[in-house]
Amino acid sequence: MLVGASTDDRGATGLFSTMVDRILALVDIPTVVVRLPAGPSAGDHTARRVLVPVAATRSSRAAEELAYSLIRNTDGSALAVHIVNRPDGQGMMFDAVTERDMLHTGHEMVAAAAAFGERLGVAVEGDVHVASNPEAEIVALANGGDFDLLVIGALSRPLADRPFFGHRVHYILQHTLIPVAIVTLPGHAHGAR
Repeated sequence: MLVGASTDDRGATGLFSTMVDRILALVDIPTVVVRLPAGPSAGDHTARRVLVPVAATRSSRAAEELAYSLIRNTDGSALAVHIVNRPDGQGMMFDAVTERDMLHTGHEMVAAAAAFGERLGVAVEGDVHVASNPEAEIVALANGGDFDLLVIGALSRPLADRPFFGHRVHYILQHTLIPVAIVTLPGHAHGAR
């Protein structure tokens, strides 16, 4: 299912308008929610440069597939970025060996993302960042002026009458100034895929 949303229509407590929140809370199928930033809609929204955070999840892979499919016919490109979370104050708990292993894993993930993009006919660069706040790092990259669209993957875990995608996704939606597409998958295994 594809749903459009705007921060102009945001409800008092939900992520989107009351209607969109209720629909998302009730559906149990893969969904894409495209959120445009607040303010007047200006000009062309063609995604020519897309930012895609990658992780080892089904929803992250689904986000990659959407992002690469969107730019395949625009001669656009994507940056697949993996953020290694290094919490503040982790000093001895986050030693050089741990960081090296995490960076290696991150490089493997972005290499796989680039290979996936290549199979779909899209130019995908890969990058790995270390940050104490991954969602703030993603927002900084998205708002840095180099991207037209941010595509993120998330699990949908409905609450009473609204969806819950996690605190990180909520933070990203609150602070990102460019359009955001959220590829959501139901919170449980949804058949064999």
